[in-house]
Amino acid sequence: MTTPVIMPMVGTEMEEGTVVAWRKAVGDRVRAGEVLLEIMTDKATMEVEAEADGVLLEILAPVDTTMPVRATLAIIGEAGEVTAADTSASTGSRPTAASSTRLSPRARRAAEAAGVPPELLAGRGTGPNGRIVEQDVAALVAERGAEPTERAVRATPLAARMAADLQLDLSRLELGLPGSRIRSDEVRAAAASSPSADGPLETVIRLSAMRKSIADHVAGSAFSAPHVTLATEVDMTEAVALRKQLLPVVELRYGSKLSYNDLVVKACAVALVEHPWLNSTLSRSEITLHAHRNIGVAVALDPSAEPGMEAMSQGGLVTAVIRDADIKSVGAVSAELKTIVDRCRSGRIRPEDTSGGTFTISNLGSFGVEFFNPIITPGQCAILGIGRMAERAVVRGGAVVVRTTMYLALSFDHRIVDGAPAARCLQRIRELLEAPAAILA
Repeated sequence: MTTPVIMPMVGTEMEEGTVVAWRKAVGDRVRAGEVLLEIMTDKATMEVEAEADGVLLEILAPVDTTMPVRATLAIIGEAGEVTAADTSASTGSRPTAASSTRLSPRARRAAEAAGVPPELLAGRGTGPNGRIVEQDVAALVAERGAEPTERAVRATPLAARMAADLQLDLSRLELGLPGSRIRSDEVRAAAASSPSADGPLETVIRLSAMRKSIADHVAGSAFSAPHVTLATEVDMTEAVALRKQLLPVVELRYGSKLSYNDLVVKACAVALVEHPWLNSTLSRSEITLHAHRNIGVAVALDPSAEPGMEAMSQGGLVTAVIRDADIKSVGAVSAELKTIVDRCRSGRIRPEDTSGGTFTISNLGSFGVEFFNPIITPGQCAILGIGRMAERAVVRGGAVVVRTTMYLALSFDHRIVDGAPAARCLQRIRELLEAPAAILA
């Protein structure tokens, strides 16, 4: 019996993913839990594992193919076993979406020569069983107002993307060496030396899938949910002392270095138990008060795909979710958050790592930001923004003293709660951070 390898869903809003690399080839034997391929979603690059033992009988989604969630990417079975694709070929039935970007060898060469991504050819196949043939590529090229070149210019994927973003003709950089490929550093050098009548070359970068998703989400949130932001200053002096005391204990027991983010996660989770309206979701005419306090922490991904690419990359943002944070110890929260963040930044993200959040925290203090208005995560009621923690002059008992403080900004959806209940929740978070022994109970 064959087992399909499907495009996983990372979070509730993912619609499609792109195959980045295959770790196995057709005919290879695989074991359940073994990594088969890597995909890129609008959040991150992640690995897809085999769900059964067997032989990789067929790959239905080659590298660079974009497929919707739940689409079949490959088939695992036993050697000689008939696959669904074989059956459709023999019966003449219409192929599924998974096979809609299958190219003949000549079509693939023509697409590479014309610079046509395979995903643009999906559903255009006129060959047997909907397979894309050379004339389909020529038809698309004609529609786009360009003629195929005689042969493809060989370049690494990163170099090709950079050249497209910079509108640089790769044929100018051909090396002329058998088997050689143009690399990103050569594209950068060519871009830097390109003449420009107006001075330095302007850089035009297309929105990546992740950046476009972030843009759509924040715009949708800003225009659909009436944001109100409340701010308060928190005296973190006691929290600093508590963290110093707990650092060796947490590191010894959980193998994690306790951070101030961990303390804020725990404080928010405890406060939300007492203020459930801030841990809710509005859907049409119904408000759902969530039974779990799943705290999301915004994580900035590495903005560079390789050294020297900072200016070219758009970076990205994901939200690491700590489930049931209110019933976990501070040490457990710290260890879990570290594990999820490490997976997110290394491209080994799991669907459960970023889904199911009910409240979000965004910390920009490390960038020297004092205060900001965070945008609510779509589907949630509120988000807490954390500013820079620093020693400041404050008045205590009529005297000016130096205390370690930071600013908190709570943005909430005014359709769900009013200012007073939101202010009481923020006040409770502040109380828990100023007397942090309470979050250890």
